This record gives sequence, C-alpha cells and structure tokens, in this order.
Amino acid sequence: MTRDAPAASRFPEWDRAFDSTGTLHFRTGRHVSVLALLGCLVFVAAGFWMLGVERPLAAIAGVLALLFFGVMGVPTCVYLFFKPRSLTFTADGVLITRRPLIPWEAVAGAGHVTQGPQTHGVLRLTPEGMAAYEGALTGRAARVHASQKSYTGGDGAFFPPYLPASPRDIAAWVNANRHRLATS
Repeated sequence: MTRDAPAASRFPEWDRAFDSTGTLHFRTGRHVSVLALLGCLVFVAAGFWMLGVERPLAAIAGVLALLFFGVMGVPTCVYLFFKPRSLTFTADGVLITRRPLIPWEAVAGAGHVTQGPQTHGVLRLTPEGMAAYEGALTGRAARVHASQKSYTGGDGAFFPPYLPASPRDIAAWVNANRHRLATS
C-alpha cells in the first residue's frame, strides 16, 4: 500500500492510525443506547402503572406506552448496543454501518448538513458512485437512504449520528485525504 506523504493535517493522530493499520474506524458509543434503554424501561414501568389506574384514558396510555417503548423501543436499544453504527475508512473505500463499500474513486468529497441543533456529516458521491451505491443497497437500507436523499442534496450518504468525533472534523479529514487515497 503505497501512498504519498500527507500534507500537514489537522488530525495527525487519525493520519497515524490510518497509515499504520490501513483503517480509521469510528463507532457510536454504547452510552447512547444504554441511556435510551433506561428511558424505555422507565416508560414501560409507567405503562404498567397506568394499567392499574381506574381511568380508561390512563389504561389506553399505558397500553400505548407498553407497545411503543416495550415492544419497539427496548429491542431497538438492545440491537444498537450489540451492533453499534460505525463509519470505517479503509484503503479501498468507506463503509457506513454494514452498507456496501463506497470506493474512493466514487467519493467527491464530504460536508455537513445542519438541521436545527444537530449537524450531520455527509459523504458526497460522484454521479456514477451514487448510482452504484444506490444499486447496491437493498431492503431497509435502501428505504432509509431514499428517505434521506433530499436532505443530503441528492448526491450523498449520511454519516451515522453520535460518532465520537465531530461530523465537521471527519468531513475535513476526508476532504484532506481523498485525493491521495483515490490514487493509491
């Protein structure tokens, strides 16, 4: 794996990690899923309590809390604890949470989109790269990507939320290193 020496980078520790192992990996922290699980369990307990209240509206609210937070929320939180979302940069391309590999030749750059108080990182793709990426997506991943397409500007894929690094910093690293990785 031969590469040109990178220019002075804002993120020398990321460059060292990538150059020594050939990968740079970001994974969502498990604390987010644990906090969400605790919140779901509180609402499940409140749902059981509301079932004992002698008002019909409280019983309906209890059933809804049990269905939403118990049947849907708890399994989702457990799933995200054991299979956290990730963003991995390799010498071959970019992997976004068990989706198809995006080769560096298909990456046009990276940026970010701000929606309210939240900033989301976006991997910008070339038109050919976008077509290949969308063609490789199946099932739920294809539906999620289609629903997010208008928010990314139509030519990108979102980074997973709640990574341990800022989406702006990750985008800056991608933009600084994209050319050397696409030609290696």
